[in-house]
Amino acid sequence: MLSTLLLAATLTTSMQEARLKAAVDIFLPTVRTCGPALLHHWGLPNTHKALRFAVSELPHGQRGTTAGTPLNGEQIVLFPPFFELTPEHAALVLVHEWLHTQGLGETDTRAKAVRGDNGLAPTDREINASVLQHCGGGK
Repeated sequence: MLSTLLLAATLTTSMQEARLKAAVDIFLPTVRTCGPALLHHWGLPNTHKALRFAVSELPHGQRGTTAGTPLNGEQIVLFPPFFELTPEHAALVLVHEWLHTQGLGETDTRAKAVRGDNGLAPTDREINASVLQHCGGGK
């Protein structure tokens, strides 16, 4: 599933490094177990990308956001609230973000409500529900 995992050297504190390591230690076996079912659920191929992590301040107006990943990107950006999560919860956030590295888009909940489904990418909540269904726990 994940052949290589690279940790970017942008973690700013030893506490952040320790919390990310604890989450990754749970994430790796979790995604190996439930990742194939998630990829199948969303009709995605496994791209076997190496992942990198970086830490950033929250984007303006994104209070409470824990992480972000550009579609098909290889870097998961972790925001300060991520480091307040339990390792189990943080690992499921990483599974969610890993799906974006594999090509799963995300639609704003308000946009989907206004326009209806119309083939739009799933919402954050729909992605989280699939992670819960296939991997357990909560984001």
